[in-house]
Amino acid sequence: MTKIPPGFSFEATEQGFVLRNKNADGNVTEFVIPLGQIAGLRTEIDLWMDRSWSVLQTTEGAQTPVHALWMEQGGVWKDTLGEHVILIATGRSGGQIALQFPLAAADQLAADLAELVSKVKAENPTKQ
Repeated sequence: MTKIPPGFSFEATEQGFVLRNKNADGNVTEFVIPLGQIAGLRTEIDLWMDRSWSVLQTTEGAQTPVHALWMEQGGVWKDTLGEHVILIATGRSGGQIALQFPLAAADQLAADLAELVSKVKAENPTKQ
């Protein structure tokens, strides 16, 4: 094993990745992250950062930073247990992001999305 400095270290292995944290006392906590789950970890970190930024809003009505990705295509599927809906969006470069929603959240998202799309279309009618 590599010498671990205080703080976090991240190491690629054949099985995936190992995230380690060494505290001031020298104790090391280790998390093994399978290769197939690293994208999910990154998504969780990005979402956490977005939520953290929104808490820092200093004045009422101030703009909240939002990290948005331009997507060319999207699709939805149910998970293998049928308890969640998976939204997969594909960007211009072919990269994908997948978000998993419980059914109640997916139902609300579908209703909100349909309402917003109708509103945007009404405000910006297609020129013939």
